[in-house]
Amino acid sequence: MYPQFFDEVPPIVLKDDLACLLGTFVEGKVEITYLECVKMAGHSCPTVAGAYVLTQVALKKLFPTQVPVRGLVRIAFKEPKTNGVAGVMAQVMANITGAADAGGFKGLGGEHVRAGLLSFEKPLKGMVQFSRVDTGEFVTLSYTPSQLPQTPELSSLMEKARLGDKEAQDIFGQTWQARVREVLFHYDKHGLVHVDEMGVF
Repeated sequence: MYPQFFDEVPPIVLKDDLACLLGTFVEGKVEITYLECVKMAGHSCPTVAGAYVLTQVALKKLFPTQVPVRGLVRIAFKEPKTNGVAGVMAQVMANITGAADAGGFKGLGGEHVRAGLLSFEKPLKGMVQFSRVDTGEFVTLSYTPSQLPQTPELSSLMEKARLGDKEAQDIFGQTWQARVREVLFHYDKHGLVHVDEMGVF
């Protein structure tokens, strides 16, 4: 069981030429859902939701009239991988786009390379930059979950839940996921996602 709203989040649809070549998905069509990202991350939180939303927004900017193509998206973070939530967000974004660091898939005959498409510690004007390998178009974005409405009782509920209070655990979980829902469905209303820069390399 999981919160019902997970199933209401629009999936991110992509075309994966490697998957098509290897007979993994018919015509290479891939749908990545928020629930799948939650399973990969192991939990649902404003960070995981923020990474999902940032990827949604970026792909719409980079592929306004096309289905986004896995393996054609490069992702760069301003912060080091070990700082804050950069590493967690990168995992979610990599799961969706296929972008990987040096340890990723090296390709077939020089094509379908995923390695080297994910990097950190770049001099960006925002938090994270998505760019197209084929055209050089890029969009730089920032995410500010601190602008979500505050829930003062959250800290005390978390502490009680951690100590085994079942009632507090239920209330905390519901309150926590309510914040996640706000990120996924109302990020515009709260001004959580900012487009800092768009252009072509």
